[in-house]
Amino acid sequence: MSIAKVNENFSPRERAAFLQKKLKSLGFSSISWVPSTGSTNEDLIAAGLKGAGNLSVIIADDQTAGRGRRDREWLSEKNTSLLMSVLFRIQEPKERLGLYSMKLSLAACHVLHELGFGDIRIKWPNDLIVTQRGQTSKLAGVLAQTITERGEKLVVVGIGLNILPGNLRQSLPDRDIIALSEIGDAPDRVLLAARILERLAKLEQDDSLILDQYASFVDTIGREVSINTGTEEIIGNAISVTPNGSLLIKLENGEEREVFVGDVVHLR
Repeated sequence: MSIAKVNENFSPRERAAFLQKKLKSLGFSSISWVPSTGSTNEDLIAAGLKGAGNLSVIIADDQTAGRGRRDREWLSEKNTSLLMSVLFRIQEPKERLGLYSMKLSLAACHVLHELGFGDIRIKWPNDLIVTQRGQTSKLAGVLAQTITERGEKLVVVGIGLNILPGNLRQSLPDRDIIALSEIGDAPDRVLLAARILERLAKLEQDDSLILDQYASFVDTIGREVSINTGTEEIIGNAISVTPNGSLLIKLENGEEREVFVGDVVHLR
C-alpha cells in the first residue's frame, strides 16, 4: 500500500501498521498510534521501563495531559497536531544526551523544508518557529526526558507540531503560535510522521554532521538573547552551539557562558 493511500480516513491501528511495515528496516522496534492518551512521552517512558525496544514510537490523535519544558501544559485539539514520541536506549555519556532532542527537531525541520515550508527555523534548544512580516510564531515544541534504568539511559523525545490551528488561539490568547495550514498546504499526518521518522533514522545511523546541520537551521546563533534558566537571567550574544547541545553566550563583559537549559527570548 502506498503512503498516498494511507491518510486521516484510516484508523489509528491501520496507520500504525502501515508505518511499522514501512519503517521496520530502519530499526524501529514498535510503532503505535492511539486515538487519545494523557501524554505520549509518559506512555513511552512507562513502556521503556517495561522493556520497550530502541526506537519505539507512540503517536496520538489527542493528548489530555501533554507537557512542555518546565512542566508547562501543552494544549492541542484532536486531529490537529502531530503528537509523537520516540524512545532511545543509549549508553552515551551524559554530555551527549542533548543531541537526542536535537535529532528530532532537526529531522522535522529537514522534512518540512523538503515539503516546501522553507521559512521554518529552529529556536534553541529545539522549538520550531516561523517568522513572517517581523512576527515570530511557534510551530512546534520538542521535549526530552531522561531516565537511568539499571545502568542504561532511556531518552524519550516528544514533538507536538501544529498542523491545523483549531482553537489554539482561543485557548492560548497570550502566545504567538502558528500551524502549517496557515503557511502552506498542510501534509497528511501519516505522511509527515513517516518522513520525519525516516530522517530521524538516518541521523541515528550517522550523527557525525548533526551540529553542522543544526547550525544551518538554528535561528538563535548571532542574536542578542535573554535566557531565563529558572534561577537567573542571562543576557548576551549567542555565538555557537556546543557538541553537547548547549548554547554558548558571550556576555557584555566578554565572558563566555555555557547554558544547558533555559527559555530564550530573541532580543534582536
